[in-house]
Amino acid sequence: MIQFPKEPELHSFLALVQFRTPELFSNVEVFRKKKDKKISSGGHTLTLDVVCPTITRDVMIFVLDFVYTGKLDLKSHSYEFVMQISATVSKLGCKKLDDYLLHYLKKECTTTTIFSLLKLSHEFALTTMKTYYIHFGVQHWNDIMKNRDGLNILGLDLFQELTMAQTSVIPQDALLCCEPVDTLVADLTLMAQSMTFSDAVASFADGKNVPFHRFILAASSDSMLEKLKQAKKEKSKQVPSYTFTNITSDDFSALLSQIYYGVLDTSPLSACRLMEHVAVLYQLDRLREACEHVLSCSPVSLESVLETLRLTYIEFNHDREIVTGAVRQQCLAFIADNFAKVNISGLRKIHPQVGFDLLDIMHNKARGGWKAEEQVKPDGGLNAPLVLSPRRNSNLNFSSSSLLRISADS
Repeated sequence: MIQFPKEPELHSFLALVQFRTPELFSNVEVFRKKKDKKISSGGHTLTLDVVCPTITRDVMIFVLDFVYTGKLDLKSHSYEFVMQISATVSKLGCKKLDDYLLHYLKKECTTTTIFSLLKLSHEFALTTMKTYYIHFGVQHWNDIMKNRDGLNILGLDLFQELTMAQTSVIPQDALLCCEPVDTLVADLTLMAQSMTFSDAVASFADGKNVPFHRFILAASSDSMLEKLKQAKKEKSKQVPSYTFTNITSDDFSALLSQIYYGVLDTSPLSACRLMEHVAVLYQLDRLREACEHVLSCSPVSLESVLETLRLTYIEFNHDREIVTGAVRQQCLAFIADNFAKVNISGLRKIHPQVGFDLLDIMHNKARGGWKAEEQVKPDGGLNAPLVLSPRRNSNLNFSSSSLLRISADS
């Protein structure tokens, strides 16, 4: 919790801040630590008083937006506002945000915008940016001198400073504008692997308890937020415990990987369970797409074929082209090739249409008109290897407004 002298307090998420920008709350010239303790009901609480008058509540919301998402909508703000924010947050020592703002301000520099940018960098005492703009002006001197209106914006003092810089030797890399590395996925991966400051567990029939951060799951969908409001607590001081039915502890661990950093590395049977009992139930669209990817790219086996095929005939998948197309065809073709080994009684229970679809496949195979390699779909096809790529912020809705609501609700 962050407390301001004359503004409402602001709640943040210590785990995310610590893994994204561990230096953020360590500046004693900005924050005074008021309370720091681990709470028995799960998680960790830290209360800070803001002692720097220029760090307002709006500034902190702006900073936390970057911490949560790794990006900011700077185009919707004036250069003056971005410069002001840059000058203010430099006191926080948040290097990632500093680099992000400086890169934007460099990228925006043209022979038209340099005049206002140079003047603002001078007014806000942003030495790094001012030096960059002066070097830019020297390299584009002829275009600068043609713009009378722009020179009027600069004023005499800055024009003289720019003129004097003509005699200086400009380093070769003076105008480099390298985009800063986005570490959001890497940071969330470390956070998921360590589970530091986790504040809840999911309990399963196998006796395993899997820890997680409530705010991460709560940010994935409104339905999941409602689920997390209903914690099972036998005693008030116990860590909140939640039950997710019809999935295993390993399924849930795979789910966490997908929600935290966008990678679902699991078996087809696990993907079936996650799709039916989590993705659809809690409206996790990216998880559902990831499950479809696993099913469409994994080889079919006797263990998984009937459960996977059953899923392709369930009503909630009727408009899912990958499931009802490539996945279904792959399962039916496997059954046709391994008919004597498949549990026919299990096949009868799936759907009345299965028999007709299977006959079509077998008939086409008998005539030589059906080939598995022709059923390739955009997601990789029937015989493609399972290659999973990280999806940035997979199911997460990270913004100051959504996370403030989660903080209040959960």
